[in-house]
Amino acid sequence: MTDSSNTFLIEQFKTLRDEVARRQAARNRLEEMSILGIVAVYAWLATNGSNFANPIALAFAWWLPVAFSIFSFIRQRLITNGIDRAAEFNKKLTEKLGVPKELCWEEFVSNTRGGIFGGNRSKAQATWL
Repeated sequence: MTDSSNTFLIEQFKTLRDEVARRQAARNRLEEMSILGIVAVYAWLATNGSNFANPIALAFAWWLPVAFSIFSFIRQRLITNGIDRAAEFNKKLTEKLGVPKELCWEEFVSNTRGGIFGGNRSKAQATWL
């Protein structure tokens, strides 16, 4: 490989690594804001729930945090899928550059967890139960 193509691959790797860091920060922020939003709605309903004139609106309001949870989970999975795709691409870049697999975080993650719900899916599900 020429120096210019190696430089291009290295820059591409750095860009993807930064993208993974941004996605991870977004995932962490989503988790924090989801919990905060759910707690805020339940706290407001606990203190002001008796002021609702319409019982249907009250019932809807109590189910609103559940919807937050579902949408947050879906968004979390989309972010995680993006991280996994970037990691797979970075793995290919490091192979092209001739970097030993043992030195790559992408290889370590795929070997230890098999992806987010990959090889250790039953362990991940059991953890949530």
